[in-house]
Amino acid sequence: MRDGRLGPNVTKWVSEEPEAFLALLPATNSGAKLADLCREKLGAITFQRAAMIEGVMRDVVQRDPPWPRRSSIMRKQPSCWAEPMRSAKERKP
Repeated sequence: MRDGRLGPNVTKWVSEEPEAFLALLPATNSGAKLADLCREKLGAITFQRAAMIEGVMRDVVQRDPPWPRRSSIMRKQPSCWAEPMRSAKERKP
């Protein structure tokens, strides 16, 4: 963690809550425990970002978010989720 190989978010979380990360050190499966802690933090960030997007759409753009419409499109085209991600360069004919 010290040399930043886990990325800026983990470095920030460690500095904000050092006790939570220090508690992981003696665990036999500290890597898995660290992954759980990161998932928890990322879940909060993802939720906050979605809420911010919705707030901007409602307050600034004065539109409802497109989530229900997009969800129905994705349910009708499940094959798009089965394909591996490709770069824009790979997608060009």
